[in-house]
Formats: sequence, structure tokens, C-alpha cells
Amino acid sequence: MDIGANNRLFLYPLGEKAAVIEYRYTMDETVDDSRLIPAVRDAVESFPYMKLRPFIGSKGEIVMSDNDEALPVFEIDDKIRSFGSQDTGGYLFRVLYGGNNIYIEASHGVGDGRGILSFSQTVIYYYLLNLGKQVETEGLIYTKKDIGDKTLTENLLERIKEVKADTDIDLSAPENLFWQPEEKVYIGTADTRRFVISWNQKELMERIRSLSATPLVFFHVLLARTMYEYYNLSDVTIAADVPVDLRGKLSSRAQSNFTVNVSLPITAMDIHLNDTQLYSILRDRLKEITTIEKLAGRLQSGLYLYDMLDNINLNDEKEIEQLENLLKSAVLSRSYLLSNIGNIKMPAGMMEHVLDVDIYFTNAEATPVYTMLTYKEKGMLIIGQNFREDGFVKAICDRLSDFGLKNELFDGGIIRMDNADCRRFGRTR
Repeated sequence: MDIGANNRLFLYPLGEKAAVIEYRYTMDETVDDSRLIPAVRDAVESFPYMKLRPFIGSKGEIVMSDNDEALPVFEIDDKIRSFGSQDTGGYLFRVLYGGNNIYIEASHGVGDGRGILSFSQTVIYYYLLNLGKQVETEGLIYTKKDIGDKTLTENLLERIKEVKADTDIDLSAPENLFWQPEEKVYIGTADTRRFVISWNQKELMERIRSLSATPLVFFHVLLARTMYEYYNLSDVTIAADVPVDLRGKLSSRAQSNFTVNVSLPITAMDIHLNDTQLYSILRDRLKEITTIEKLAGRLQSGLYLYDMLDNINLNDEKEIEQLENLLKSAVLSRSYLLSNIGNIKMPAGMMEHVLDVDIYFTNAEATPVYTMLTYKEKGMLIIGQNFREDGFVKAICDRLSDFGLKNELFDGGIIRMDNADCRRFGRTR
């Protein structure tokens, strides 16, 4: 079963840390584990690829197999576990509970933020049903009834290969690319420094609509201008890597999403334009580079990487080092990753009982990750970085205040989450 070719990248090692994503749901009642465990079972039946277990084959390749071990549902504790190992019964996810909170955590190897979000919502949906709550799917939740729909498990990599690709795209790294100069003290560890900036999303949208900006474009400009001012820059390019979900482009309902990252640079010439001009330029650039033909061209230029994954030998340290260097070189072509998960939509019957939603993630890379998320009226910018410095984050808050948007900063400190070290996967005989 296809788990998404680009997700498979994250099953392989990058230093000592793997990308992990977690959603926290704050419920209106104390969590009942006797109702949660069967809910997780129903959710796994609704997302068959979440049942898969990775093994290392005789030739050092990763093999995915069905898993019949007990589901990894635990009362919350401080233990760090490794997905795909005996720690989680071989599963690439786990579910935690404690107090009013439910945490659904998974390796990026089975999905990115949007893919894991869908699975987590199905867990909450079945949990509420088990509590006797009246909840309709409203077409927003994957359930066991959807399994007969073959579009849910279609292979998006094969579909995108069929698109007539536009190869007239610039794949070179931006010139004079800027990286934040702080000492990278956490690289190669399971530590990520976490910040959350929050605001009233309705107020933000009212302000940026009048400027013809989108949230993603608005924050890219805000981050770039803040960097220029905070670090006293001149003649550099601030480039955001922006993930584009191909499901929407292909009108697909596939559960295992496929994302292509595009580079959206702001040059030294751009930075001196006024906001309205810069928003317009970036919107046009984004529209131009995210046509399905351009995305297919970008993807097909990197198909060699997927071929490498199909043939890599995890028993060969030289091959692992070659893969790591290739992945790291891709990260160094950006100033940061900027992702917009968007407005979390759930059926009204679910939102009635879900008081709050948050996302946690480890950042396995040198450049920071900025993720936008909205639930009800709360907008958030979640920041994951691998260095200690916090002055720049406070400067972002100041710029938002200057824009007239009240905001709050939460310093989550250094967080440690589960890992997904492929060296701990089981081995086939």
C-alpha cells in the first residue's frame, strides 16, 4: 500500500533525529481510555497504511508489512520511544492520553502535517461516537465506510508522472541566500526549541484582505522584513520553502498525501518595495510556480532520489551517508520552511467537544520551520528551531503589534519527542 513516496524519505536517517509530528486535542471532559482504545482501532481500519510496520530486508531495504501487535495507546509519560521499533509494537504512530488531552503522534514517514491531521481527526470522531455523542462526518472525516473508495489509496506518484511536465523551471539555489547565524546547538539530537505566537484570526484576515494578501504571503513578507531589520541585512535573499499538497491539484481524496516543495524568494530588490507591491509579486510568483505542470516538472527532476530509496542498502554506512548529504544539501537551499496547514475544519458535533487543537513537531534540520494553523478564532504560528536564540521571535511579535495585531508569545522551551530511528526497525529473516 502506498504511504506516499515523499513521506518514505522520512523513514531514513538524517543524523540522529527523525521528523515527528503530534496533534494535541483538548477535550471538554477527562479522557476515558476504555473508549479511546477502540476508537484508535476504528481509525486504523479507516487508514490502512497506519497499520503498516517497517522491517529491514535481507538486502538492507525497507519492507512494509501488516502489523497485528496491540495498538500503541499509552497514558502520557516522559518516556521517549522510537516509532517502528518494539517500543510501539512496530507501529509508526502512537496515541497518548492524560487529563482532558489526547495526543496523536506519528512519524513523518507515514504522513506530513495534513496527512497525520486527517488520521487524528478520525481518532477523535470515533472516540466521541464511543462516548455516545451525536456526530456527523459532514464529509470532513475519513471513516471505515470510505474504504471501498479506491481513490483513497491511489498512488499519487504514479498519477503525477502521467502529467505533461513543464521543465522550464529554475532548480538552482537562490544567490546570496540568508541563514540565521545562531550557533546550531541541537543538530543531531532529538531537541527542538518551540515557540507559539497566537492572535485572533478574524482580526488578521480582516486586515490582510484589504491588502490583497494571503496568510502565507503575509507571513513570508513579515518574516523577511523582520530578518532584514533584526540582523541589519543588505543584498541577501530570503527564500521560503513552501510545501504544496498535490491532492488538491489532482482533485484526489488520497489519504497518503504527496507534497512538492517550491522555493519562494524575496530578493534585496524586492524588500524595498511597499507591502502591497510585494504581496502582489509573491502571489503571482506562487501562482506561476504551482501549476500542476510546473510541479510535475519539479518532481520529475528529482525522481532519481526515489530510485535511490528503492535501492538503498541500510546495512551500508556509505550509502546512508550519501543519502544524508543529499537531503541536507536540499535543506541548505532555503532560509526557512513555511507551511500553512490552514483552518482546521471538523464537523460541528466534534468542535462542540474539542476545546483546542495544537501541533508539535521535531525539526531535524538546520533551518527553522514555521507552521501556520487556525482553530476556531485562534491563529497560530508555531516555530521549531535548532538554536537557542529567542530575540528574533520576539521581534516577530513586535512587528505584528506594529501592524496593529494583538498577539501572545508562548515559549515552549526545548521539547523532546519520540524518534523514528530506522536502525531500530525489526529485520526480516
